Amino acid sequence: MPVAALRGNIGSGTVILNCEILDTGEVAGCSIVSEAPAGYRLGRAAITAMLAARAEPDRPGRYEVVLNFIVQ
Repeated sequence: MPVAALRGNIGSGTVILNCEILDTGEVAGCSIVSEAPAGYRLGRAAITAMLAARAEPDRPGRYEVVLNFIVQ
């Protein structure tokens, strides 16, 4: 979790990413579509989380992914 989000006591946030799912199940090429609240680097944290994730390899393509954060 970004330090700014922890210090800002924001409670929660939502990030929408556009990511590519490869036929291997790897996630690549993510970009931030939106993040709220802005300015707390939640988008960057979401990209880091997605790049470590695996997806179903039988459905490659570009997808919009919504990530909801609870900041504690």
